[in-house]
Amino acid sequence: MRMWGLVILVAGCTGAPANLAPDLGLPYITPIRATANGSGKTVVDLIDPLDATPPPTRACVNKKDCQPLQNIHQIFGDSFEASFNIDAEGTLFTVFIDNGRPNTVTLPAPFQLASPSVVYPDIPDSIPITWKPSGTADRVEWRSMSLDCGVFGRSGSDGLAPQPSSDSGALSIPGSDLRTYAAGHACNLELIFARLREGDVMPGYSMQGVQARRLTLRLNTAADMSIAD
Repeated sequence: MRMWGLVILVAGCTGAPANLAPDLGLPYITPIRATANGSGKTVVDLIDPLDATPPPTRACVNKKDCQPLQNIHQIFGDSFEASFNIDAEGTLFTVFIDNGRPNTVTLPAPFQLASPSVVYPDIPDSIPITWKPSGTADRVEWRSMSLDCGVFGRSGSDGLAPQPSSDSGALSIPGSDLRTYAAGHACNLELIFARLREGDVMPGYSMQGVQARRLTLRLNTAADMSIAD
């Protein structure tokens, strides 16, 4: 019995010119993120898989509530994290790294992600996705898509949905590729959609303020899923 799944990760890093990664001779940018997921909290994290940058000393919200970033040791490199009980638009987050100048970013506006239904007995020609409020100048994007069709489900590579060109508040996921990957199987389609704002950072770093929302849709629930072991 085999488990298949489609996972598409879409993420980008932008920032000032990077340093060179030790021993590799490759440019890199260390990402810092302030991510709110609709729970009322924002997690500030810095991921340094190469152990190549000085560790962050502290993170502050609105220049007053400060706390150290805890080192969460990974198999490769380190991750530093702090959590704050705030997620409002315009909240200012500052991360200090040694004696370098502060890295700052503000959160974009929160939003709600929705579809007309969360259960689709059959896969339609397109699945509408909406978010409110919309119309901001901030960038929006699919952060990830995961199509899990369980036992004997099939997987694909990409192309489930195009990236949005603006914060329009609506887009559609074409049903054709979903049918290709999910034909004959009941599947969960898990979506993570984000609104992003770039920060002001030191050279070699990027910083984003992120409002991210998750939506799970159940597809092909009319499919015959009886399997003899």
